[in-house]
Amino acid sequence: MTILVPTDFSKPSKVATLYAALLAKKAGAELIIVTVAFGQASSRAMLVSQKLDAEMKNIAREELEELINDIKSKVPGKLTISSEVLSGFPVTQVVQRYVKNKEVDLIVMGTRGATGLQKVLIGSNAAAMIQSSSVPVIIVPNNATFKGFKRIVYATDLTHMEEELATVTDFAKLFKARVEILHVVPESDSTKHNTKQIKLDLIKKTKYEKISFHLSKNNAVPEAIDNFMIDRKADILIMFTHKLSFFEKLFSRSVTRKLAFHSYIPMLTFNKDNLN
Repeated sequence: MTILVPTDFSKPSKVATLYAALLAKKAGAELIIVTVAFGQASSRAMLVSQKLDAEMKNIAREELEELINDIKSKVPGKLTISSEVLSGFPVTQVVQRYVKNKEVDLIVMGTRGATGLQKVLIGSNAAAMIQSSSVPVIIVPNNATFKGFKRIVYATDLTHMEEELATVTDFAKLFKARVEILHVVPESDSTKHNTKQIKLDLIKKTKYEKISFHLSKNNAVPEAIDNFMIDRKADILIMFTHKLSFFEKLFSRSVTRKLAFHSYIPMLTFNKDNLN
């Protein structure tokens, strides 16, 4: 397994790098840290001299070396870690090309942790990464710390639950984690759901015993997920999306209350439009 974490050496990206390192050690995975030179530059600004290009890359390599030394001091023991300086613009496309060439299995990225999805909640680069990534992406908030995955919350609208759950349980098995499935319906919904029978059917189909199914009646879906994550002491939230439509529905700019779990609980996303 290969985990990639892009960094711009900001505090959020350093938090994500440490998280990725601890995850890689736990999973016995290889960790690759990359930074993108000219990642914020315009196409015109990229037409610089070779000397300036080389100098910027040298500075980036020095910062990567410092970052790796810091990570190794905080994550002792066996950890396969490497780094690379990439060039290009925009960041998302550069990283995605690298992911495909290196056969990366998972991307870990930091977030600014504010409300509003596309450019505020998780940052424009992270949002763009989710939208275009061919591999799963873990978004790591500023206050997150990796303590393993004992309890996973999988939020679903039931549309493709069985198909998606197969992927969720594959991930859960790596850590022997419990999967808490959450379906949120409006308070006026009168549909009858036999949660116990649904649970038994899903266990039989997935052949994974650590599954539970929960129904929440709440007109505010983000609030319902928020409360459930806190109540269940979740380690990570898993969601599937098609072109971010699900995320836009949940985290639109009209939502004014900051979701508590976004300050400390990571989110693992699968974009089914691009997933290999």
